[in-house]
Amino acid sequence: MVKTSTVVPLRSTFINKYLKCPRYAKLSQVETVAKKEHYYVGGIIAAVMTEAVHIGQEFNSGEYAAQLWLSHMATGMYACNDDQRNTMISRLSTAVDNYKIWYRESGFETLLTEITLYSEGTGGPPYAGRVDLIARRDGKIYLLDLKSHGMWGKGISIPKHTSESLKRDMQLAFYSLIMQDCMAAVGDCPRDKPSSEWECKWISNFKIKPDYVGLIELAYCVPYVRGDKAGQSRGDPLFSIPYSESSYDYAKEVAEYVGFNMFFKNYPRVSKYERGRNSCDGCEFRLGCFSENVTGFKPTVPDWIK
Repeated sequence: MVKTSTVVPLRSTFINKYLKCPRYAKLSQVETVAKKEHYYVGGIIAAVMTEAVHIGQEFNSGEYAAQLWLSHMATGMYACNDDQRNTMISRLSTAVDNYKIWYRESGFETLLTEITLYSEGTGGPPYAGRVDLIARRDGKIYLLDLKSHGMWGKGISIPKHTSESLKRDMQLAFYSLIMQDCMAAVGDCPRDKPSSEWECKWISNFKIKPDYVGLIELAYCVPYVRGDKAGQSRGDPLFSIPYSESSYDYAKEVAEYVGFNMFFKNYPRVSKYERGRNSCDGCEFRLGCFSENVTGFKPTVPDWIK
């Protein structure tokens, strides 16, 4: 019998938000603001389409992207104008068509796709993380997460990764922490619900340790469109490093720090100066953060403002 918890598990996304600003991390859990930007739905559609590639499903990329866009926009959760929609569908169609070719020629054999890893943690809240792809190549196991960074602006912004930056990537390090003692589930595993409420299928006797962990950047599957390189590939979309037990210590320290502060309900505001302005200025919760009615923070307006 799978042992589950009534506590919402800690994920790397929340940890990264907490390190940016604890109050922002908490508000992202409890507050609903305006409809989410178009790039949220773009990332979701990209995940669905690449999962279809991993399982060998045949589809027309343009038609499938348009169909998925319509179904997600029907929920009323996302804000997207006509130009953003057309850009999104066009780039997804091109990127996924090229991704099909790349994946077929990469030598990867799909073992598991869209799987949630779950661990009871190290004394605080349980841990969970969703993995886009676990695949095998040349006898080696790869644990990979697919990203759509830089896909949705006026131009394509190509993310740059090095082996050192990947070693410091909290999401990849968090996988190292979870996989020390984890279970796996496929199906509906909502981020905002405890594992006891997941409508999923647990994989019994899940024991797998990767040889490599890494990211696949979908933006690299969109060719250059201007200049001397127009039509040429942007390069290999795969960025990976050998799986290292040393990442476990890094992730454990950070996760336990965040978990400890969550237990004592420590969510102070942290304001930073970045990209030429105060980070609060661009925060989606900037209007509600200092109001009297923010969920779970009453009163939230500091005395010096009053």
